[in-house]
Amino acid sequence: MSRKVDYLPWTGQPYSHDKHPDQKARHAQLKAECGAEIDPAAFISPEARVYTESLKIGANSYIAADTLVRGDIVMGNHCTVNPYVSLHGKVTMGDGVRIASLATIAGQNHVFTDPDKPIYQQPLTFKGITIGDDVWVGANVVVLDGVTIGSHAILAAGAVVTKDVPDYAIVGGNPARLLKDRRGTAVAKPGKANLEAEAKAFGAKARSQWPDVLTRCVTPDGKEYVNQPGDAPDVRPWCDATEIAGMFGEKPPLMKTELLIERLKGFQDPATGLFPNPRDPKDRVHFGSYTFRYPILAVGYALEVLGSHVPHPVTAIETMSTEEMLSALDGLNWKEAAWGCGDYIDALGTALYINAKYFGSKKRLEPLWGWLNTHVDPLSGLWGSPSPKEKWRQPVNGFYRLTRGTYAQFGVPLPAPVEAIDTILTHSRNPDFFGENRGDACHVLDILHPLWLCRKQTSHRSEEIKTLAQFHLKRALSKWVDGQGFSFELEHDKKPGLQGTEMWLSIVFLASDLLGVSEALGYRPKGVHRPEVAYSKLA
Repeated sequence: MSRKVDYLPWTGQPYSHDKHPDQKARHAQLKAECGAEIDPAAFISPEARVYTESLKIGANSYIAADTLVRGDIVMGNHCTVNPYVSLHGKVTMGDGVRIASLATIAGQNHVFTDPDKPIYQQPLTFKGITIGDDVWVGANVVVLDGVTIGSHAILAAGAVVTKDVPDYAIVGGNPARLLKDRRGTAVAKPGKANLEAEAKAFGAKARSQWPDVLTRCVTPDGKEYVNQPGDAPDVRPWCDATEIAGMFGEKPPLMKTELLIERLKGFQDPATGLFPNPRDPKDRVHFGSYTFRYPILAVGYALEVLGSHVPHPVTAIETMSTEEMLSALDGLNWKEAAWGCGDYIDALGTALYINAKYFGSKKRLEPLWGWLNTHVDPLSGLWGSPSPKEKWRQPVNGFYRLTRGTYAQFGVPLPAPVEAIDTILTHSRNPDFFGENRGDACHVLDILHPLWLCRKQTSHRSEEIKTLAQFHLKRALSKWVDGQGFSFELEHDKKPGLQGTEMWLSIVFLASDLLGVSEALGYRPKGVHRPEVAYSKLA
């Protein structure tokens, strides 16, 4: 016999084992079945169908009778799941979430990419649904896999939510669209003319101030560029200074161009083609070390901006056999460190490009394209796997590095751009890495460049991409420090330098290009972040 409390949550509050003695056994049963973590002040109706793989429920939260709950479910405090709700897949709720009757929260999806195979024989995806704090999900709402619902949002009855919902938004319809903002602020987006004006004003300011940015980062003896005043000299600041000046069609003023070219060339080891420090033992200089890989990009591209190129081929790659290359790719830690794996391929692709363009290498790229296209995850469009702690950070960041040195550089189409966009947009909503005052140059570049690259092949979710680009564009434009440039982290380190300036200038260009206003800036990234295809002959 059902009880009123099983259908009307307010009749049983406050929830406790003293007031509802059957709950102690119910909690123990679920703990034994799936290791559930349930606050004693939580209520789960005995008539709820709960078949979870993982379950975590906070204090004063409630699951009503005749609900179906299965998958990997996290509920914060003061959450209510009313009767006849279907809650399945991977779903994470904050505090104070209210889900009305007959809603479906589907944190999983069927794959149907192979028309020759029955759908039931194809795999499922589990991108997951994240719901913020203080959210009201109306009756008969459907939320699809991969969606993030911002805090304080309202999903109107009957809405079919296929895209992310911002904080404080009220959405409705099928597919759901933004109806209004609960705070009464306007939801209309600035027109293209306004964005062009902002881009033009910023571009003019950056053009007039870039020499001051570089001068600020010169050592007191006037001989070296450093990333920030007081830092130790290194090779990368010379490269960043060269690329910043190159954006505006100029050369860094500290040293005559001919002398700067010779200086950068002098960093390369003739035997390996890598870029060790003078103190590095020769027998420890190898392509497997990030220390010696990244300068292939930094120095190689900086020399191109200066109208030159590295003096020697990257022998460490030229002498690598196909079997050795494929074995190296197989041996990378794709499961836990996809970012580093992407860095490896970024440098590998750049070395192949340098050797072919400047030294006549006939080394073929088919084995590399074959490995990449057969190892991409067709469900996420990325390489590597998400982790419980960082979620999609490593694969998305690795995707940027990997595709920059291969697909973007050689003008080759991506294997799964639609799926990649879905995954990157999911990652872009992760509050651990992005927000009003959060998102360093690496993390923002690692989502905007991939989206920019994917948009060359598809218009999938273009409006969401534009909204994201506009957010990061406006955030960046407001953080330029006169005469000093950009900080790497914008709000937190507050130490403008050459690396932060070069990266954020490139981010501003990419965001502006996604919005169709990049021409107004009056500059284009050069070198490592150039938007042009570098070499298509090997594709």
